[in-house]
Amino acid sequence: MSSAITNTRVLLLEDDRNLGATLAERLRKEGFTVNWSETISSLVLNELSRDFDLLILDIGLPDGNGLDVAKQVRAKGDIPVIFLTARSTAEDRLLAYEIGAEEFIPKPFHLRELFLRIQHVLANHARSQKVIVGDAVIDFAALSVTNDRGESSLSAREARVLKILLERSPNVEP
Repeated sequence: MSSAITNTRVLLLEDDRNLGATLAERLRKEGFTVNWSETISSLVLNELSRDFDLLILDIGLPDGNGLDVAKQVRAKGDIPVIFLTARSTAEDRLLAYEIGAEEFIPKPFHLRELFLRIQHVLANHARSQKVIVGDAVIDFAALSVTNDRGESSLSAREARVLKILLERSPNVEP
């Protein structure tokens, strides 16, 4: 993996103790900072979008549904989400992508595939964190727009819409 991985903070939500421990160990060996939780109740959802760079989660959890966790996280910020789950029906995949998941990896999976997809997600996510348009700096990670008049906050939805508009019309003048 690349050196850009160092200091990348990952929240792993996996209820299978053996798989969770293995993934957490391997991610740490690759240079990630990992916080592994086995249940939703052990998370502080209000701080997820500020504290982590990547969320890897299962759908079927003992105390709830990973899709609901992803909805809450995506509503608070633009943290990338990767689902790693045994639930791989077409409906589950569609729901995950509608929420804004970057990847959906069905179990069983190859560890190398997981790391390749993580690299891809982080590379794509990092490229679009800050954009300069005229005198404004749009920071998608911080959900803010700064210009000579000060800083304004964006909601997660506003940031997603703005990102789409910028990607589709990159030469539009302010």
